[in-house]
Amino acid sequence: MKQRIVLLVVVAGFVLVSGSWSWANPPTATNDRWPHYSPDGTRIVFVSNRGGTFSPFIMRADGSGLKAVPVTLEGGRQFGGVVWYSNDKLLFSEVESIRFGGYDDGGEIATFVRASIDDGDSQTLFAGINTERPAVSPSGDSLVFEAEHGAFQSNPTIDIETLELSTLAVNVLTHHDGTNVQAAWSPDGTSIAYACATGNNALQICTMRSDGTGSRILTSGAGSHQWPAWSPDAKHIAYFNESKVQGKTDSVIAVVDTDGGGDHVITSHPGVVRDETPSWSPDGRFIAFQTDRMGGTFRIAIIHPDGTGFQVLTR
Repeated sequence: MKQRIVLLVVVAGFVLVSGSWSWANPPTATNDRWPHYSPDGTRIVFVSNRGGTFSPFIMRADGSGLKAVPVTLEGGRQFGGVVWYSNDKLLFSEVESIRFGGYDDGGEIATFVRASIDDGDSQTLFAGINTERPAVSPSGDSLVFEAEHGAFQSNPTIDIETLELSTLAVNVLTHHDGTNVQAAWSPDGTSIAYACATGNNALQICTMRSDGTGSRILTSGAGSHQWPAWSPDAKHIAYFNESKVQGKTDSVIAVVDTDGGGDHVITSHPGVVRDETPSWSPDGRFIAFQTDRMGGTFRIAIIHPDGTGFQVLTR
């Protein structure tokens, strides 16, 4: 049975950039998406439709021991991505489309849920309008997420916000000045990496202190830079850069130093391929990501940070 602890609603929004989740007309072929290493590095969670609808699955870090997580959703809701809350619990969002005046403008109610990987027992931590992609701080006392201010089709600003779990205080970290999405805590919780853009500019990888000060843009150049993932020593950030090649979407995993130097691609590939959504293993040895290089549907793969040792984990 689900225990509903807090229902805290804020007016915000939802972002649709490549690599984010969209559930309209899900594909019938199996797709494995959005891998995330457990804090102890022994397992990877991801979302897959291999069970018929999109839901969380867990496997060991070497790809063995695949199993579905026994969680259920409220009626009419769908999974909106999943990460680890702790070594035995997951943090995910349940999303449900809403209409204003009978008109569907892309609005969603998003509920952030913490659930046990063993029995699926869950608790609601937060609910908002068009809030997405929660992540828990290393100390476990705060969530960071993205919040859209206005109707989706009005191209509103999107901010990074935090929720203090003990007080339910919401803090806006960015400045209503563009698109700020896909926030990720540094290993010590003092900084946050995210994807940012102003106006019609492409997304770049940015960092800031956990209180929103000291913002800095790390990457530059063409393409849409997304989905930052910290190395365990906090010296590097992995991300994916999306561009158009021959009219199709092409994405590569890249790594940049946290001082903005050393930006380089680690998954160079022939043809048009999508390598996306990296997650760095806690021991620093691997980066997990989703790739469609096996034939058009996404699978979970790993690679060493130096670009060697590519291996597909799911089939």
